Amino acid sequence: MRPMPSTEVGMKALMSMLEATMMMCRACGDDCMAMGDMNAAAKMCAQVCMNCADSCEAMMTSMKSMMASM
Repeated sequence: MRPMPSTEVGMKALMSMLEATMMMCRACGDDCMAMGDMNAAAKMCAQVCMNCADSCEAMMTSMKSMMASM
């Protein structure tokens, strides 16, 4: 995979990818949490998905400050 250029266009594309990933992780986490009472693996999946979503959100916050200085 090619590295993304550090241009404004590249940063916006990366932000869009992170936002989509964050939304999918939250949806997966919600679904797994709904089954968490029935299955320990589902509870673990929910936690991992929510951690991923939180990491994406933190990365997006960091990138916003980088984009503001471009």
